[in-house]
Amino acid sequence: MRSRRKLVFGVGINDGPPGAYSTKPYKTWHNMLKRCYCDAYQETQPTYKGCFVCDEWLTLSNFMRWLAAQDWEGKELDKDLLHPGNKEYSPEKCVFVTRQINSLLHIRVGLNSPQGVWFDKGAGKFRAEFIANGKKKYIGLFDDINDGAVAYKKAKANHIRKIAENESELIASALVRHADLLECES
Repeated sequence: MRSRRKLVFGVGINDGPPGAYSTKPYKTWHNMLKRCYCDAYQETQPTYKGCFVCDEWLTLSNFMRWLAAQDWEGKELDKDLLHPGNKEYSPEKCVFVTRQINSLLHIRVGLNSPQGVWFDKGAGKFRAEFIANGKKKYIGLFDDINDGAVAYKKAKANHIRKIAENESELIASALVRHADLLECES
C-alpha cells in the first residue's frame, strides 16, 4: 500500500519517485508553488500575491511531463513574459528564459518614486538608471521626477529591444511587446 504524502504548500501533489525532491525539476515545481501559496514568501515578494498554479500542474508528474519537452536547463520559469500581467502558471502561459531576460522585466513595488528614478541628494536632482547585464546603466539627472521616469522608460524599452534581437522568435516578440507597453506608459 502506498504511503500518503503531505501536500506541498497545501495544494501540490508530489507523486514523483523517491528522492525526486533533490532534483532540479522538483525544485522548479516546488518554487513555483512557494511563490503562489506561501504567505511568508509573498510578504517579502508581494508581486506574487494573487498568483496561482493551474490544476494540471498541481501534480508533480504532470509538470515534469511538460518540462521534459522544454528548453529549460539553466533557465528560469516565467509566467508573464508571454502574457503581461498574467498571474497563472500553466503550460499555455509559461516559458523558460535566461536569468538576464527574467530580470529585465522585474518591477520594483512599494517605493515612493517611479521605477528607475531616485533623488540624488549630492546632485540635488532626480537620477534615472537601470541595471543592464549586472551593471548600472546611467540615463541622466533631471529636475523633474516625471522627466526622469519618461527617460527611464525609453532607455529601458530600447535596452529590451536590443536584447530581443538575439532571442528566439517567441521570446523576441514577447520582449518587444513589453518594450512597447513600457514606452506607452511614458
